[in-house]
Amino acid sequence: MAYSFRITEEYCVLAVELEQAGYFWQPRAGDWVLDRDDSSVGMLTLPITDQATVRRLNYHLPTYVQVNEMLDRMVVKFVSSGGAIVASLGERELARFDAAHFQAEEAACRLKALVAAFRAGSA
Repeated sequence: MAYSFRITEEYCVLAVELEQAGYFWQPRAGDWVLDRDDSSVGMLTLPITDQATVRRLNYHLPTYVQVNEMLDRMVVKFVSSGGAIVASLGERELARFDAAHFQAEEAACRLKALVAAFRAGSA
């Protein structure tokens, strides 16, 4: 299992979708961010004194570990099924990924499943 993530264009789009699906971020030092104005990527390095302003200016790019923590809290499960990896919440299927694609892009697939879980209203 990989514990890293690549900040790709797809990952940035998914991070924006995560917020639009209802994710409310509590900014803290060490978080990766996507600037809302110019789409530049950076990391918060200082203690955050004004969370509202940081959220207004940036989208959160959650790390692999942060995504997994949220998936665990929501009890999203991943199982192999006929050459695919299926993300589910209870009996509800959230997303289905080709196993090879999931292995190559696990962090993005997990983020996509998290977006689907938020959209399902389970946050």
